[in-house]
Amino acid sequence: MADEKTLREIFKTFDKDGSGKIDMGELTEVMKAYYKAVEEPADDKKCKDTAELIMKEIDAGGDGTISEDEFVKAFK
Repeated sequence: MADEKTLREIFKTFDKDGSGKIDMGELTEVMKAYYKAVEEPADDKKCKDTAELIMKEIDAGGDGTISEDEFVKAFK
């Protein structure tokens, strides 16, 4: 597993708008990039469905976004 500093740096790359939260749009884009990187075919629905599953697992606050602390806690 990555250390906390690394996880916070990764979070910032996913938080494209700098809001301090990863929203569904940003998470869906992360999934598109992931599937492309691993050369696995994925349409928009698959990317969105995967993002929704991840959001449900990590969004402890239930606000539909992933905070930096939620992200770190999930991957630590």
